[in-house]
Amino acid sequence: MAQHRAKAVSLRYLAAKAAASLEEVYTHMQSSAQISLTDAIAKGMERFQKQLTCAGVVTGAAMSPTLNSSWSQTDPGRVEHFLIRMIPRPVAHKTIFDGDVVAFESPLSTSVMVRRIAALEGDVMVTSDDPTPDDEEFTIPQDHAWVLADNESLSAKDAVDSRVFGPLHLNKIIGRVIYSAKSRSDHGCIENSQQAMEADAPVLEAELEIDDLFQHDKND
Repeated sequence: MAQHRAKAVSLRYLAAKAAASLEEVYTHMQSSAQISLTDAIAKGMERFQKQLTCAGVVTGAAMSPTLNSSWSQTDPGRVEHFLIRMIPRPVAHKTIFDGDVVAFESPLSTSVMVRRIAALEGDVMVTSDDPTPDDEEFTIPQDHAWVLADNESLSAKDAVDSRVFGPLHLNKIIGRVIYSAKSRSDHGCIENSQQAMEADAPVLEAELEIDDLFQHDKND
């Protein structure tokens, strides 16, 4: 088992945990009239004790070069490990931003996918990657996002993003990918929106443990 060094906890980190706890209270109060305030507060306190992040892995080349850039057809089993800052549900528009890399439940299967947010509700899009005067415009609906793969060399069919499955409902989003690691010596922050990176910095400082990202990796 990995030995973790004691870390200083910032006020911003405690504030982030408090916000997640309050969100949990609110969610439980809204979920059923049978939930008492006492029970909702207990759920909130339980949430406060938990970490704000979890680990995951990405496969394939859709998010290259941001993630899994070493993937190739001769090495299709290549994966990259990452850290997710979990976002409480229902996912609020104010908690994610254009440019964020997010992990979400696939609209097409039971798997988890990773793509980058390219547009949010109210944004106007066109039906072609190479706009022409004949393209039709459409608006991203409320509580949805348009997500795209980073790998521009892939066709829409191979990228499997919003060009295939359409706008993604925000409540499909699990969290924002904030850190990645190819190995224990090759790792770094994910480039998200400036707002997200500022908000995630204290969480990353408090919870990042590189060894934890690889604890279930039999090949590392």
